[in-house]
Amino acid sequence: QQQLQLQQQQLQLQHQLVLQQQQRQREQQLNELQQRIQQLSVTPNEFLCPISGEIMEDPVVARDGHSYERAQIEQWFATGRHTSPKTNVEIETDLFPNTQLRTLICEFLERNPQAAA
Repeated sequence: QQQLQLQQQQLQLQHQLVLQQQQRQREQQLNELQQRIQQLSVTPNEFLCPISGEIMEDPVVARDGHSYERAQIEQWFATGRHTSPKTNVEIETDLFPNTQLRTLICEFLERNPQAAA
């Protein structure tokens, strides 16, 4: 009977070792998946305001043909600058909503909510 108990204990120990090894494998797989997700969810540069470096919420196109966050480019112009933040060439201060870019950014953030953090 003692021998049977010893065998049971050995089996339990082996089982625990197998479970621990499986857990380590799962953790490694999870880490690899998280790294892949981070790589896939890199925010495209086109979604970032050239002035603030932040993801745009209300992108507008300026006369230089570049898109900016509305509040950022308005503040740029409000300080008396009449040049492009990207090219430094003098431009008019008209702004036009960039609805297509806004849609793309919203879709991206829906798929990658961690990017908004």
